[in-house]
Amino acid sequence: MLSCERMVIIMKCIYVNYCMFRVLRLVDLTDSRLPQSGSNKLELALLSFFEQFRKIYIGDQVQKTSRVSRMVFILT
Repeated sequence: MLSCERMVIIMKCIYVNYCMFRVLRLVDLTDSRLPQSGSNKLELALLSFFEQFRKIYIGDQVQKTSRVSRMVFILT
């Protein structure tokens, strides 16, 4: 049986994946429907989303990985 904490983590992952799917779908639709000039506000919103996503999810993982690799280096 899954603990309550694990269920919350799983639900957050599902939500994040769903949001990312919707944003990528929006990018695909705007690329195919908007003229080359596009919508500056929409482009800025998408850039902001990806920047925040990188900071929260990718940046955090990079820091954790580097801490682990430093610990392994110190121990060897």
